[in-house]
Amino acid sequence: MAFNKAFIMLPLSLAANKYLNAEDQNLIFMLRCAYGAMQCVILILVAYVYTQALALSKHKGHDSAIFVPPPPQPFADPNKKTYQEKTYGKHVKSTANAMISSIAFGIIITTGLHVWKGMLTGLAIQVVMAPFNLFENALAKYFLMGGSIENAQADKIFDEKTREELTPSDEIVDEMNNPVETAPAPAKETRSFEDILLDTWQAGEKADIAPLMAALTDKNVNHVTKEDGWTPIMMMSGLGSKKTVSAMKMMKALGADPSVVDGEGWNALHWVSRK
Repeated sequence: MAFNKAFIMLPLSLAANKYLNAEDQNLIFMLRCAYGAMQCVILILVAYVYTQALALSKHKGHDSAIFVPPPPQPFADPNKKTYQEKTYGKHVKSTANAMISSIAFGIIITTGLHVWKGMLTGLAIQVVMAPFNLFENALAKYFLMGGSIENAQADKIFDEKTREELTPSDEIVDEMNNPVETAPAPAKETRSFEDILLDTWQAGEKADIAPLMAALTDKNVNHVTKEDGWTPIMMMSGLGSKKTVSAMKMMKALGADPSVVDGEGWNALHWVSRK
C-alpha cells in the first residue's frame, strides 16, 4: 500500500500556519538555514541517483522491452491491471529526468514564494517533506536503499513485466491509456538436455558451457546419449573449454560417475586423451 503524504503534510501545514511568526527574524533565519541544508542534502542525493541511473540506462539489457504500470489515473478501476510498453534504458532516463524536474520545480516555487511573498509555510513543509518527495521516485528509492545496477532489472524497480510475464488479464495501453493490441509473446524454444549436451560438444573448445551447466541436475548428470552412450563428464573431459575444471567439479558434486563407459568402451579418463 502506497504511503499517503497527506497524513503528514496536512497537520504540518496547519501547525505552520498557526505557530510560525512571520515577524520573528530569528525564526525566519533558522528556517532558511534548515531549508537550505535540507535542499543541499537532497541535491547531493539526486546527483548520486542520477549518475547511477545513467549507468543503468546503458547497462546490459537496456534495449529490452518492458511493460510498466502507467501513472495512477483518477476514477480508474483499482482492480484492472494496465501496462505501457517501454524500452528499459529510455524509461530509466525519463524517470531520472522526472526526478530532477520535480526537485527543481519544488525548489523554485518554494523559494520564489518565500522571497516574493514572504511565505514561511512552504519552507517549513519542505524541510520535512523533501525526503518523502524524493523517495516517491522509483530510482531514488531503489539506489538510496542500497540497490545495485547489476541487480536492478532482476529487482524490477518499476514493478515492470516482460512480455513473457504478461497474463491474459493484463491490458496494454498507450500514453493516453487507450487499449492497444499487442502481438502474443513468441513461444520459447525448448531443447532437450541431450540437445544441449551435443550442441556444447559440437562447439568444441569455444563452447559456451553455461546453458549445459544451468541444465545439469543430480537427475541428469549421468545422462547417456542415445547414439553413442556419452555422458556429460565424458564430454567435458574432452572438450578443452577454459572452464572445464570448475565444470567437472560441479558435475562430481552432483554425483557424476567418471567410470561409466561409452559405446566404444571409453570412460571419462580416456576422453581426456582426446584433447
